[in-house]
Amino acid sequence: MIRQIQSEAEYAELVRVLRRSFGTVAEAFGLTVDNAPTNPAFMTIEKFQAYVEKHVELLGLFQDRNLIGTVAIEPSRDNDNVYYIERLAVVPEQRHQRHGSILMTYAIDRIRERGGSTASIGIINQNIILKEWYKSQGFKETGCRRFSHLPFEVCFMSKEIIPKQRM
Repeated sequence: MIRQIQSEAEYAELVRVLRRSFGTVAEAFGLTVDNAPTNPAFMTIEKFQAYVEKHVELLGLFQDRNLIGTVAIEPSRDNDNVYYIERLAVVPEQRHQRHGSILMTYAIDRIRERGGSTASIGIINQNIILKEWYKSQGFKETGCRRFSHLPFEVCFMSKEIIPKQRM
């Protein structure tokens, strides 16, 4: 079941899921709180509260009342048709069971319902496995950029969202 995350208790659980899920990526790519402090692997409840204030829609995937995955949708401030998909995560022991695809499909449907025509993401460019997964979800690379505050190059990807046909 996927539903919106809204309570303080669920926020705390979501932070734990993000830390566990992104922790494996941080370890694989040598990220630390010093060289990548904004990475979700180092999320705190205080940082999360500031994130929530950005008007993101937080969605959780629950299995037997346990939060096992998350995704956030944030509208672009510059373009009403563009939405950012962020914090897509599945706890390590639940990976490779299509939970990520289920969350992605749900997020794309929510963007479509809001009238969005483009979903955009940013990932670690060197994370080839994740990049290929996003390509399998219909995303295309739109460019890469190095930021002075990050120890990696960011790959930007986007996916055109086709409106549902009216019957």
